[in-house]
Amino acid sequence: LGLITEETTKAANAAKALSQQELAIYEAETKNLVTVTAMRRELEAQKTLVGDQLKSMNERNAAAQRGISILKQMEAAEVGVLKQKYEQIKAQNELGYTSKEDRRAEMQALADLQSKQAEYISQRKELENQASGLIAQQNAANAAAFKASEEKKAAAAIKAAQDAETAKRELQEQTIKPVSYTHLTLPTKA
Repeated sequence: LGLITEETTKAANAAKALSQQELAIYEAETKNLVTVTAMRRELEAQKTLVGDQLKSMNERNAAAQRGISILKQMEAAEVGVLKQKYEQIKAQNELGYTSKEDRRAEMQALADLQSKQAEYISQRKELENQASGLIAQQNAANAAAFKASEEKKAAAAIKAAQDAETAKRELQEQTIKPVSYTHLTLPTKA
């Protein structure tokens, strides 16, 4: 029993831990198969609502926010597994001899991780831009409605002032009517 060195025991324990981690990653990937697919369907439904011109701005904005939330959940699930996978392969390679294939597998895992992260960043930015576009549209519509309201008020004030001026002139004209002297007869000298 004294023939097993401490380093051999550590290596065996590390291999066992890596094997358990590999199994945990496999289980997480299996769980994600159905979960992420369902989330992807829901995300597509939200994207459809965002683009639906028949929906109100509030409904479309809520759909965009819900889509962003779903994307974050999907990213946490998928990127988390890919990160674990990369870390596991990297740890295996650090444990002992690393062949070209092992090094290639590590670089592929890193590339997969970074690619998935970039994909989610792109999708999230797309939805965020759509949401901010909706907000900008709503703000522009509100500003246009306010401007129209102010112009209508100004036009009404001008019309009221003109009507008041017209009424004032008519009143003045009626009070200053020339007096007609045709009914008066002048005395004649006889």
